[in-house]
Amino acid sequence: MTKELQEKEADTVRTIETEESAVDPQLAERLADILSHETEDAVRRFVASVHQADLADLIGLLSPPHRHRLLRIIHVDLDPDLLFELEDSLRKEMVDFLSAREMADAISEMDSD
Repeated sequence: MTKELQEKEADTVRTIETEESAVDPQLAERLADILSHETEDAVRRFVASVHQADLADLIGLLSPPHRHRLLRIIHVDLDPDLLFELEDSLRKEMVDFLSAREMADAISEMDSD
């Protein structure tokens, strides 16, 4: 394999890895700022404006206190797709915030795919 081809493959891997977790750090900072200084309604509006896959990545970037505040705010209006997008450890953390009824509701709303 030529050096040029090896470099091209390495760039492709870096690009794919970047695309898989391509969340703008400024977006994470904005969410942390909203969680620190704004109302729960402002948090809900922000969450509603973000794709679930991006929100899952953002949750992973938050500090534990910010993440816990976010989960306390959104657990009632949980989009079931978010559970699929979260990393395993974060999914468990989210499930721990849900009551049995909320978990049942989330499961019943999931796509049957």
